[in-house]
Amino acid sequence: MWDISKTSEAGRAGTFWIFLALGAGSVGFILKIVMEVAFKKMVNLISHFHHYSLISLRT
Repeated sequence: MWDISKTSEAGRAGTFWIFLALGAGSVGFILKIVMEVAFKKMVNLISHFHHYSLISLRT
């Protein structure tokens, strides 16, 4: 990001916006991955408990 702001001669305000926009995009991408992994684990956990609750109801 620093290289982009220097090569484009963005100035102080431009450098700030470059860091803000690209930084927010990077953080959003990482959060998306973390949320996908957490959601998959949650779904697996719920389906695991649901399976055992159906077995106990049948017997």
